[in-house]
Amino acid sequence: MRLTEEKEKMEHLKFEIREYEEENEDLCKRIQETSSKLRDKEAACERLLNDLDEKRAELAAQRKLLDEYIQQQSTKGPVLATAVASESNHSNGFSSTTAGDAAAITPSATIAELELKLRNAIAWAEECEAKMVNQEAYSADQKLRWQKERSDLQDRIREIVLDRQTSFLEAELRQERQRCAVMEQRVMVWENQLVELIAMADNEWAVNNSLHDTVLHLMSELQWIRNGSPDSTEYEDEKHRPHSGITPAHPSPNTVASLNGGGSLGAADWRQKKAGRISKMERSNLQLALNNEIRERELAQQRVRELEIQFEEAKS
Repeated sequence: MRLTEEKEKMEHLKFEIREYEEENEDLCKRIQETSSKLRDKEAACERLLNDLDEKRAELAAQRKLLDEYIQQQSTKGPVLATAVASESNHSNGFSSTTAGDAAAITPSATIAELELKLRNAIAWAEECEAKMVNQEAYSADQKLRWQKERSDLQDRIREIVLDRQTSFLEAELRQERQRCAVMEQRVMVWENQLVELIAMADNEWAVNNSLHDTVLHLMSELQWIRNGSPDSTEYEDEKHRPHSGITPAHPSPNTVASLNGGGSLGAADWRQKKAGRISKMERSNLQLALNNEIRERELAQQRVRELEIQFEEAKS
């Protein structure tokens, strides 16, 4: 059940990560499109500024031409007046008046036309300036929107990374806890086995002691039989007497030699010593394995504590 729940959680996390990645790609595309539009608007604004500079230069040139034309007309006015007066002396007054009116109408029409062009140029320049202001406002608005979307995208990416790190740390923490539980179970098993082996060793030592007492009693009886064939009453009393595992008070030299030396009793003592050494080796090996398991459990607990600290830091 827990494994299926973990798998479902992992699938849910993978699905959320895919959704976050798709949203991230969409936001990146929108940012690129907005950036390209912003660059296009900036290029158009630069073109408008260049056109405005050109129109201003043309307007300045037209104003200069108009000023020059006005100056020329002002200098030519007295000359035309003297010419008209001289011609009026030789011809009738009607013809001279008509020529003077025509000469006066031509410069005034040119001035009116230039003033109209000047007004049109000024209006166009004002319109271009208004467009440029609107374009700058639109560019600033687009830039603010782009910065806001970028900050939102960075925040979401940061949240996604934090969620993935948190899920990874949680998974690692669960694994370490499972390992710690397994280690604790293994340590408990080893402790139980060690207790059983200690009990078995104690039982073996008790059995060996009882066997040793029995052998000593049999050897003493055999020695009594060899020495003098004691009467049946003493033998029966000794046979029915409870044995305490203690040798007689005055054993013979042969008994002492048989107990200290060779024969079957020496072989039995050697086997007992060998069995004791083997049991001690097994006990030491089990103790060493138990110490190793305890050390591994302590390391696993330390690792779990470190992961919990990292998990708390990631949450904060």
